[in-house]
Amino acid sequence: MRKLYEDYCVKTGDKYGAPVSFNRINVSWYLNHSSKPNAYVDQNYRVFAKRYINKGEEITLDYKTFMEVKIPTRWK
Repeated sequence: MRKLYEDYCVKTGDKYGAPVSFNRINVSWYLNHSSKPNAYVDQNYRVFAKRYINKGEEITLDYKTFMEVKIPTRWK
């Protein structure tokens, strides 16, 4: 269980913070940010491909299009 917290939660000091939906991890946890994404999210937070995505290719989203988040420079 500790491995799950270390991998998916925010650690502050000796405490871990987890989202309310932590026990219901969905596909969005596995989609990374890209400034040139191959998928997008609609107003209902459903994910759609913007183009053909090759087998084994990572599915990426532009986080800024559906959430307020400051994207670290190294992610751009």
